[in-house]
Amino acid sequence: MNRLRSRLKACIGPSIIVGVVALLWFFRAELFIGKRASDTQTGKKTSESTEKQTVLEISEQARKNL
Repeated sequence: MNRLRSRLKACIGPSIIVGVVALLWFFRAELFIGKRASDTQTGKKTSESTEKQTVLEISEQARKNL
């Protein structure tokens, strides 16, 4: 019985750490990437409205290379 309790106590700490890491891994999109995606989407909207569209002229040789 003492061996079982000591092994159980030894496994509690690592299991808590593994559980927290697993939860962070499962919800990483909502926790980290979700904020970045919303920031870049709002940033793109403002930059698109103020950005001027430019047209590139491609030489004949460049067109042949494509």
